[in-house]
Amino acid sequence: MAKTLAEKIAVMQAAERGEEIQSLYNYGLAWEDNSDPRWDWCNFDYRVKPKPQKFWVVFDKKGNLIHWSLNKKPEAPPFWENNWIVEEYERTPR
Repeated sequence: MAKTLAEKIAVMQAAERGEEIQSLYNYGLAWEDNSDPRWDWCNFDYRVKPKPQKFWVVFDKKGNLIHWSLNKKPEAPPFWENNWIVEEYERTPR
């Protein structure tokens, strides 16, 4: 994805501040951590490494998915206590 000049400057300033940078080769499939970017905007795209997102998943006792939430831990009604399991996970956005 082509970045505007302002977007390129913002990523480079983030690197100057010590934030983690990732790069993606033009024909690549995955972002890679890049501790020393060369700023080759013709062949690579760069971004600030996204922060992991927490999310919660609610399972019943048989392991069936009941509900998931990205924003906050689901409030457990009283009947959840012995019947459902709430687990917290972390995921880094792609």
